[in-house]
Amino acid sequence: MARLAEHRRRACFVSGVFLPVPSCYPMFPTVATYINISTRELPQVATDCDSVLLGAVVRGRRNPLYLGLPARLKRARENLSFDSVATSAGLFDGSTVFLLERKPGHVPRIDIVERIAAALGLSPAFLGFGLAVEPTSPTEKLRSLGVGARLREARQARGLSARILATAAGVSHTAVGNVERGTMPGLDTAEALAVALDVSPAWLAFGEGPMELPSRRRKAEAATQGPDHG
Repeated sequence: MARLAEHRRRACFVSGVFLPVPSCYPMFPTVATYINISTRELPQVATDCDSVLLGAVVRGRRNPLYLGLPARLKRARENLSFDSVATSAGLFDGSTVFLLERKPGHVPRIDIVERIAAALGLSPAFLGFGLAVEPTSPTEKLRSLGVGARLREARQARGLSARILATAAGVSHTAVGNVERGTMPGLDTAEALAVALDVSPAWLAFGEGPMELPSRRRKAEAATQGPDHG
């Protein structure tokens, strides 16, 4: 029992930081192997780690927001052809738009989403994640080009290493560094990182809306306002 308790503690505490590894993350067996936990102990350790999540890192959504993109794209496109949308978006041909709308499991990069959203007169936050945000001023460059700087800002503000954030988000250990150095992430990776950082995916991917998630922002505002004594 003492050995199991120690393994549980070590599984949730790596390099001086509580490492969030909920049982839903596929990376958990790898973490467990690294710290020498037997497979018989995995279920209980996973349950224990679920309750020791780092405050700045939250477990993933059951239904990611980006999965609704095909339906939102279809409604917005209406009678427009795939080629006409692609031309307006500056894409080579309509196959990209077609695949986004019709091919199950096809996930675009966030810059492609931003281009198509602009062609349809939509916010990329709405097309990509179904989030309604305050309108932003037009810019000459794509807002998605700033995703690396926003990711680094949020990660450093929470005191997380790139490796720990990657593990929490369920992405490869090189993904965080690649995005921060300029690699354009897919819509799924951007949302996974946003969820792990507890920030809005609209803000992380496109610089739209507040950094905080809407629910978290309302709680913070309520805490600062205090009870209403009417």
